[in-house]
Amino acid sequence: MKILIFISMLSRGGAARVTSTLCNEMVKAGHEVHIATNNTTSTIFYQLSESAILHPFHIKKEKTGIWASIKLNFHYIRLARQLIRTIKPDVIIGVEPRVYLYTKLGAIGYNAPVIACDHTSFSRKQDSIANFIRYKFYGTADALTILTKKDYNLLGNKFPNKRVIYNPLSFPVLDCPTTRKQNILCAGRLDVWHIKGFDIILECWQNLSEKYPDWVLEIAGDGTDEATLHLKQTIEDKGLTDRVVLLGQVENMKDKFAQTSIFALPSRVEGFPMVLMEAMSQGCACIAYEVGGAIPEMVTDNIDGIVIKDSDILAFTEGLSQLIDDNNLRDRLSKNAIKSIERFSPESFMMSWNNLLNRLVNQKHK
Repeated sequence: MKILIFISMLSRGGAARVTSTLCNEMVKAGHEVHIATNNTTSTIFYQLSESAILHPFHIKKEKTGIWASIKLNFHYIRLARQLIRTIKPDVIIGVEPRVYLYTKLGAIGYNAPVIACDHTSFSRKQDSIANFIRYKFYGTADALTILTKKDYNLLGNKFPNKRVIYNPLSFPVLDCPTTRKQNILCAGRLDVWHIKGFDIILECWQNLSEKYPDWVLEIAGDGTDEATLHLKQTIEDKGLTDRVVLLGQVENMKDKFAQTSIFALPSRVEGFPMVLMEAMSQGCACIAYEVGGAIPEMVTDNIDGIVIKDSDILAFTEGLSQLIDDNNLRDRLSKNAIKSIERFSPESFMMSWNNLLNRLVNQKHK
């Protein structure tokens, strides 16, 4: 099957990571995969199969203003149309709202199913244009892939062609003993520290650090100088300079997770947090807020992790304290997490996609 995927960029981020995995798994399954993306001014961060065929999907924006934006959108639609006519795919996939709209409009008159692939919780507010596209144009898709059963129920009868396809694990599940530090780890882009709840974890740690002098809080992720300075100042203001480490961008997160005792996800907003899956896959004892709907579908409270009611800082602090105090609890959560997270394997992910692709193509040929 010949598949053409449109995505704005394959730089860092959940949508790019999942799309990269999808491309690689599709190649393994024997499909001919074409990817239209900005590979001229944007770095492709995640490893792609050498068999995946890249096509530039980028137009230089030379002017600003509403008319320049309108013109730019028409350029993208025309470029999508040219690529579709040239490649002649059996299935077309548009990742995220704006790119899906370019893709769908570019595919008008071409007889191939078009899939809208969404990577954000529908309970999360996006910018007005993205939300408008999601609710007004996703219904034109031959299929819509979403992240959680909560979103499926939230959307109700809207978009009858919707289907839940969970994000896949990015690397293999831990299969050997490991030595863990006395540490709590958070991870995410520093630029969105408020969304990731880094201020929350610092408040929790301010209340616990004196009680646990041998433990350290680590935050992995890079960001702008402004965001980094803000967090450093917050750490200093809370008297935590010697108790918190900003790790910057960690290239080998798999090993970092495998050496970590506790992974904390204090986010205010999440879609389907792959970082939590990754931490569980390496046996971290995880604690997370119940945000977005995906967390309860990933974690069973007190079985393979701890789930805390949104915005309850006191409960999050108490949960961290419980994890630090109880070695047996951490060990039990760690072992159960490794077992339970295997259901998100790339093989299961690709099986769901293959079922969807085959159904759509068969429908078109009836």
